[in-house]
Amino acid sequence: MIRHSCGVVALFSRKGIVDIASAGTLALRFIQSRGEDAWGYSVLNGKRIKTRKGIGLVRTSSEKGKVGIFHVRYPTTAVKILSKKDAQPSHKGKLAVAHNGNIYNYDEIKKEFEGKYSFKGSADSEAILAILYEQLEKRKTVEEALVGLSKKAKGSYALVGIWGNKLFATKDPWGIRPLVFGWNENFYAFASETVAFQPLNIFNYEEVRPGELYVIDRGRVIKKQILESKKERRCMFEFVYFANPVSFVFGVSVYKVRFALGEKLAKKHPVKADYVVPIPDTARTAAEGFGIASGIPVKEAIVKNRYVGRTFIQPSQEKRVELTKQKYFFLREFIEGKRIVLIDDSIVRGTTLRALIRRLREFGAKEVHLRVTCPPLKGPCYYGVDMKTEEELIAAKKSIEEIKNFLDVDSLAYITIEELKEVLGGNICTGCLNKEYPDK
Repeated sequence: MIRHSCGVVALFSRKGIVDIASAGTLALRFIQSRGEDAWGYSVLNGKRIKTRKGIGLVRTSSEKGKVGIFHVRYPTTAVKILSKKDAQPSHKGKLAVAHNGNIYNYDEIKKEFEGKYSFKGSADSEAILAILYEQLEKRKTVEEALVGLSKKAKGSYALVGIWGNKLFATKDPWGIRPLVFGWNENFYAFASETVAFQPLNIFNYEEVRPGELYVIDRGRVIKKQILESKKERRCMFEFVYFANPVSFVFGVSVYKVRFALGEKLAKKHPVKADYVVPIPDTARTAAEGFGIASGIPVKEAIVKNRYVGRTFIQPSQEKRVELTKQKYFFLREFIEGKRIVLIDDSIVRGTTLRALIRRLREFGAKEVHLRVTCPPLKGPCYYGVDMKTEEELIAAKKSIEEIKNFLDVDSLAYITIEELKEVLGGNICTGCLNKEYPDK
């Protein structure tokens, strides 16, 4: 299981003062999968910003206002228990900010602002807040402050914020993380994924471009390119793993991408089998594409037990493997004596996947062939995916043949980087695949 850092929603009411927290937390629940350990919001109520934070899943809230920003977060380490101070948004005076991404020179910024700003928790949005607050207090404009941020903060950010009565949103110059602007008669809105717009009946939207600034002030939308756009480097994990399949991210249908990746796997890496079986839930769409392209029937032979905790938060690998036995139900009639093509979105450590494959063998699978919609992961991510070291990545230490033997599968094939680019285009970040990072 790979963990993502967060997701954002931001709303500006076009109908004056409304229960904006209710609308915002409803939208936030539609991107709950991007962060299940902490949540929070900041709402402008009159001239005062009110911030509320919580641990665990988003709770529907009520707070009147005209502007609000909302956030969900995963913890930065697998065993750390978050307190409310570690949640976003970060808020000081007339300024509140929340972002999706990762500021990897956070410690450096924290040291620079020692004595000038009190860092309350572990959220890197506090580094963003400190930089912007210093600039804005010097009577700099939002645009000038964000240009200053780009010179100090290293990493990625899809950022939303409140300053005074204004709502603003922007992206880093590489556009690594998605951020969508949407509108209807009730709201101007921003979100990490378009699925967040569905409960608000927002069907008009456009992707915020790298280095572009949106400011909504007095009901007027101002767009401006404030940073020189670098060569865009979209996070490919948004497509293969993180985003909801009904979403559009970076202006592209997630469902269509995953379906196309499944098709390409079937055409480039064919295998004779009785059934195509997805590992729930992310791999389902790719399995559909593989099944149609190959002519092999798709069977949901593995069903997730939704009442078992997530395997990745367990404190030891032994515990994670044990929990894998409880996490899935198996339909023996589609497994026993059958040749199975197992579809997965990605392989990180491979240990829990090996435990799942062992269960398929125990249920009588004749052959297990594995096809993966993400190329081998060989490098850490600095931009918001919780892969911090090469040591935790099996493909950084083993060849594909060695991984095949470790997992005990009859054959193993990954989508290649070239095949991934054929589906997604060349403007993706491949740092975790080949260590070619946008800003390094």
